[in-house]
Amino acid sequence: MTELSTNISNTLSTLNQPYILPLIYASGVRLSTLFLGSMTPLKIKLVFATSFFLINIISVSMPGRLDGELAKEIETSKKTSKKISKKISKKTSNNKPLSPSPISIVGGRTLIAPAPWAFAIWGPIYISEFLLILLILSTSSTSPLFQTLQTVSPYWFLSNLSQALWCASFRTSYVLSPNPLSNISSPTYLTLTTLCLLKSHAVLVSSGSPWYITLPIALHGGWTSAASLVNINGALAYKLNSPTLQLLLGHLSLAAAVSLAAYVSSGGGGGTVPIVLSWALRSLGDGMRTRVKGKEGNLYGASSIGKIADLGSAITAGFGIWGIKMQRSDGVWGKKIG
Repeated sequence: MTELSTNISNTLSTLNQPYILPLIYASGVRLSTLFLGSMTPLKIKLVFATSFFLINIISVSMPGRLDGELAKEIETSKKTSKKISKKISKKTSNNKPLSPSPISIVGGRTLIAPAPWAFAIWGPIYISEFLLILLILSTSSTSPLFQTLQTVSPYWFLSNLSQALWCASFRTSYVLSPNPLSNISSPTYLTLTTLCLLKSHAVLVSSGSPWYITLPIALHGGWTSAASLVNINGALAYKLNSPTLQLLLGHLSLAAAVSLAAYVSSGGGGGTVPIVLSWALRSLGDGMRTRVKGKEGNLYGASSIGKIADLGSAITAGFGIWGIKMQRSDGVWGKKIG
């Protein structure tokens, strides 16, 4: 069994190359076009279950991602009750990450760094999606729901595939690589994940699907929307030590989050995505307050970014409440995006 696990791990490591991942995604796109034809309810169930349980769950369970390493760094800092050293170690020959990480709150360079508590949202996301898959598997094949799920299937499949490729590329060997293709891999795949999830959500909204069908995907899509912005800022932080560019990109990211919340809510897409963005923005404000208080890392604009993030959180929360009242299947979100 150990030998089998080792062989699988070695095979995955061999395939995890910046020029191979786009080929895997292109193959996934080609495969997803087969889902657009006439699919039986059984095949639709298999697509949803396989995408979630095999592609997604397994990929996120693989160790070595940068967010996992950052979590260990935070935990170590808490246990020792010491601040992270201001001294930045040089990159080692085996490509270990800089310490402290450029994407960390204390000592980091990025201005879009959420507080650790923000990641607790993954619990509700995966629990709700797990229940959604069970619901789909237990639904009668004669249910009209499958007419909508047939349209959603390719985007659901691609969202899970994209997130798996993000898991593969959000690693030290990619972000510290001199290869530009490696550097843009994780932000690209996480953005693709977001686009596919939001497309799935819009299709469900346009068909008038009940809230317990749309909620899990809205939670996931809202969070990866914020995470994509975090990832883009993080990619810049790893490659460039430019406080001015970090501040500019930080402001643009906050504006993008608020704009998305406004578009979804005003377009009839409901309040879940804006509320999740409000959660994310609140954590960004908390993260920058922690950095300013600790006086370590990139402080250029950190205070203003924190205050704007708090304001954006309040605004997007308002959009969320408005969106709950405005949700409708014939809105712009369902018609244009779906």
